[in-house]
Parts: sequence; structure tokens; C-alpha cells
Amino acid sequence: MTMRVITTPEIALLAKELKEFIGFYIDRFYEVAEDRFRIKLSRRGAQTANLQIILSHTVNKTGYIEKQEHASNFALAVRKRIEGFVIGDISQYNEDRILLMRLKKGENETNMIIEMFGKGNMILADADMAILLAYKVHDFKDRKIRPGERYIPPKKGFAKETPAQEAKPTVYRKEGRAVDYSLVGEEMAGTERQEFKTLQEALDIFYYENPIIEKRESTAKERQMEELTLSIAKQEEGLASVDREIEANKEKGALLLARIHEINLLVRAMQANKRLTKDELQKMFPKIKVLNVDLKEKTVKIEAEKP
Repeated sequence: MTMRVITTPEIALLAKELKEFIGFYIDRFYEVAEDRFRIKLSRRGAQTANLQIILSHTVNKTGYIEKQEHASNFALAVRKRIEGFVIGDISQYNEDRILLMRLKKGENETNMIIEMFGKGNMILADADMAILLAYKVHDFKDRKIRPGERYIPPKKGFAKETPAQEAKPTVYRKEGRAVDYSLVGEEMAGTERQEFKTLQEALDIFYYENPIIEKRESTAKERQMEELTLSIAKQEEGLASVDREIEANKEKGALLLARIHEINLLVRAMQANKRLTKDELQKMFPKIKVLNVDLKEKTVKIEAEKP
């Protein structure tokens, strides 16, 4: 059974419904299968929820939890960038089949962009929409989806679809099984209708009863890009660690320079009297913390305090 993709009016309604998750924290991100993800959410007061994402098909709160024992490279890279962030907003982007989830953690902001047209895509971008990570890397004629590029939505080549005035999310059943769904609940010959309060509920039931199982092996190029993406993420973390170490060493160097006069005097005092104890040195040089004096090895361990 070929599943239809989600429409622009359906995305518009989903964006409104999903605003209920503003203020929720992202606890865990899972790649359940190809093009399928789950985000575990929580809120103060022990309130929890799970969002399922099936690219080009649905983003909805789900009551059907599929376990995933081993995290993919993409899932690990996403976890590093969004776990612990709070959802600041969820909206339809560019009046298109795109959902934009704005995530915040202190002064940091990350945007999760979920493209629901074509074969779909998931992209992470910074506050200025510079791409950090992409599930699928593409070079199109008018835009590039790859780390380092600015995220640009596609130009819409179709007329804007007008949402229905009154939504009646409906699942159609034939012989007891869901066979289709609708936003407005129109008649469908040979089926029974089951109406829901929200589109999310209808989508959750529909895709639970009609799991998308058409999977393919990743191509060599895709696997290479996955490995490259993870490698870049590790290198970025390594560079950040080196930068932190450099800053720490700069601070230590500046501190030593600020106390170099006292340190030189301490060295001369030790050379003049090799039997000075730790307490005696501490009294002589109160601006330097004397940690240890080893008379046998003729060494002294100090800590220069800030001026």
C-alpha cells in the first residue's frame, strides 16, 4: 500500500496542534528506522510525551513506543546538539510543508527543520539558520542542504492551499482496518468513518495500523556521508576542547606573570636557606599559596593566587 504524503493544510493544522509541546524539554532523540524518528519529551510535574516523525508523512504525539537499542550515527549527532533543550516554538515555515521547531538552552538556540515534501528531510540549524546537520545532504539548483550552508526553503511552484474552515480529522476503515485519512471528513464510498478530536490522533492510529515498511539499504555514498558527518561532529568537539584548554593555559600564564616578582623572591629565599619549611615560606610570601616543600628533593610546589 502506497502512503500519500501530507498536505499543506494538514501541516498548518499540525503546527497549531503541536504548540501544546512548547515548554517541554527534549530528553532523548531516536532514529527508529529509515526516515522515522521519535523524540521523548518531558515537562516539570512529571508530564511526559513522545513525538513520532515519519518524513513526508506525519509529525504527531504517539502512544505507540517503538524501542531502539542501538543509536545510529545521525541520532548520536542530533542528541549532542538538542538534548536538554526546551521547545520554544513550533510553527509552519514559509507557508509550505515544513515544520520549524525552535529549541533553546540558556543563550543557545537550535532550529529543527522538518521538510515534509518529496522524500522529506530533517535539518538542524543555528539561530541564524546556518546548517549544522542534515539527515540527507543535497545540492539543488537554488539551494544546498549541507553543513555550513545557510538553510533556504525551496521556492514554491504551486498555489497556496487553503485550509478547511472546520477540520474534522477522520480515519476511513474498510473491514475494520484503516485505509485512509482526511482533514475534513468527507464521504468515502465503501468505508466507515472514525472521527477524532485532533489530526495527531488520526495520524497516530493510521500509521500504527499501516506501518511504512518499504526500506532500502543505504548507498555507499550515503554511508560515506553519514561517516563524514559524524567525523565532522567529533572534530568540532575536539577543536572546542582545544580552544578551552588554550584559554585555561592563557589564564594560568597571565596569573604567573602577575606573580613573577614574588615567585622569583621565593626561589631566591629557598636558594639562600634550603631548610625553610612550608609554614615559614607561607609567612614570607602570603600572596603565594605554598602547597608542599620537599627538602629531600629540594622542590617546592606553589599555587599563584589571583591579584
